[in-house]
Amino acid sequence: MDHLEELRKRLFFALIGILSLSITLFVMKDWVFNRLIFAPRNPDFITFRAWCAMGRFTGAGDRLCVTEVNYELINTTMLGNFSAHILVSAIGGFIGFIAYLNSLPAPEQPRTPSNGQEPPKTGTGSVAKEPTQKKPGYKFYDMLPDSEVVPPQVDEYTPGPGQTDFDYLVQTGSFRTKADAEWQRAQIAFQGLRAYVRQIDMDSGSTWFRVNVGPFTSRSQMNSAVDKLVSINIEPLVRKVAKDKSGNN
Repeated sequence: MDHLEELRKRLFFALIGILSLSITLFVMKDWVFNRLIFAPRNPDFITFRAWCAMGRFTGAGDRLCVTEVNYELINTTMLGNFSAHILVSAIGGFIGFIAYLNSLPAPEQPRTPSNGQEPPKTGTGSVAKEPTQKKPGYKFYDMLPDSEVVPPQVDEYTPGPGQTDFDYLVQTGSFRTKADAEWQRAQIAFQGLRAYVRQIDMDSGSTWFRVNVGPFTSRSQMNSAVDKLVSINIEPLVRKVAKDKSGNN
């Protein structure tokens, strides 16, 4: 928060400085325009005097001297003079404030030793700090070769017969037309899955065509099929169905 407060102070100081210089230049607009901006209209302008002196030095006489400058200013917009005074004052205030900042001396920074350590404190109230000792750390690359972990032998789990009395059936969609169902079945076949279309006649008299994949006897097979279906933007519905004792789907 300290740096934000310092930034606010500097921005406020810059705003006040630019505004003060702009108001000063606006009040002195006659001097700004006559002495600075429109200074070349005077025959005694420094460039005209240099050309005149060069002509006299080379023997050309007063041929290079400018004795009169004829010009006329015309405003093409309403309040053109006032707008020009405001713009010139704002630009002059900004440039003047930048020049003022560049003239300020750079702040001195505290010197630090080249080795990066803080200088020792002196005085009655200072307490010398004892050098901290580095605590021993664990070096795993030295300890691991000397240690050996033997995992216990665990037999792979295989469900025995008769433990589950259901299979997993994955329904991928339900359509009003058989053509749409066959199109999805062909799309699933490209994923290496076997799908079939089943016609369902509702009590209301409507007919639906469901696309099913499976059945699967294990959850791992079902999850693998679901992953393939999700990869082609199909959100399946998994149902548990009774095992087909006869071996037919």
